[in-house]
Amino acid sequence: MTRKLLILSLAVLMALPNLVFASGGANPGLLRSEKITGPTFSATVVVDARNTVGLEGRWATVRIKKGPAVSGIVFTVAEGFPFENYGCSLISPTYSDLTEFRFLYVPLIDWIPGTKIQELFAAVGIAINPDNGQTTDPNNSATPVISSVDNSICVPPYPDKGTLSFDAVIQFKVVQP
Repeated sequence: MTRKLLILSLAVLMALPNLVFASGGANPGLLRSEKITGPTFSATVVVDARNTVGLEGRWATVRIKKGPAVSGIVFTVAEGFPFENYGCSLISPTYSDLTEFRFLYVPLIDWIPGTKIQELFAAVGIAINPDNGQTTDPNNSATPVISSVDNSICVPPYPDKGTLSFDAVIQFKVVQP
């Protein structure tokens, strides 16, 4: 009986990280009722991935571009955003790509202050409500998210220090009726 309990416990422990990930950990994925739509912006993201807050760390910049329209912001990443434990590392024992885990399909409002999202998109002609991070059109409300991550690099690649930079695609997540 103890052997069966031990095997069951080990199986649960091995599956737990994947269950957390699948249930919407930092990277919630998309629900069946959600879809990604345009406009599409190319982006460059640079983040001080140290697990400190304030003047010492967690500063970030996002620059977006679509055709001739360009915009950028500088801000402090929200507390609680998952840099804990792995800092600037790109992989962990559980996930092969921490950048995707941290950013892919996560609403920008979860890590960028609403007023900064508003500022970023106002410069390219898109009105964003700073309270919820969504577009202001009541008939077509959409949430900006990163839909693709590429070229992630950490310099230096250590958990307690480092700057993470990556290329991204930012699009809008909408709920389908």
